[in-house]
Amino acid sequence: RTMALSVLSEMSDFKDSVTSLAVARDDKADWGLLAASVDGSVRAYDIRRGLVTADDFGVPVTSVALSGDGGCVAAACLDSTVRLLELATGTQLNVYKGHTHTTYSLETCFSRDDALVASASEDGRVVMWRLVEADVDAQLVGIHKRATSSLSWHPKNAAVVVASFDSTISLWERRP
Repeated sequence: RTMALSVLSEMSDFKDSVTSLAVARDDKADWGLLAASVDGSVRAYDIRRGLVTADDFGVPVTSVALSGDGGCVAAACLDSTVRLLELATGTQLNVYKGHTHTTYSLETCFSRDDALVASASEDGRVVMWRLVEADVDAQLVGIHKRATSSLSWHPKNAAVVVASFDSTISLWERRP
């Protein structure tokens, strides 16, 4: 069955491929949409008011994630960093390092309680950093033989699911 849809808005201000999107989960954020691009930018769109703000990283961005409270953005960059920004001001709060991310489009995400930032890695690991301290909290290793590409935290449980270029998916549970 085909559904009839119409375009409400089109954003065409990028200079290269758009690699990732994140949508506000509730009414706490009035902008509505985040987008990352190979042109090195992360843009926040307020669709209702027609406003856009942009942060330029100077290096391709392959993934954006919005914190659960809507106040922070994690941006995975092709210089093997994940950068944490305050959404309202664009201020860089932290830079997370320790994974390999120079070639592929890899994802980043926040843990369900916003205590951790996690990223896929080209060496088959997943690295998790403490949000505030920016130190490595955990590394998921030993399962994937190729780059991990996608990851997502379960919304209620302390579990994360990971996809890899080695044609596998793994489910990990965080234990106290």
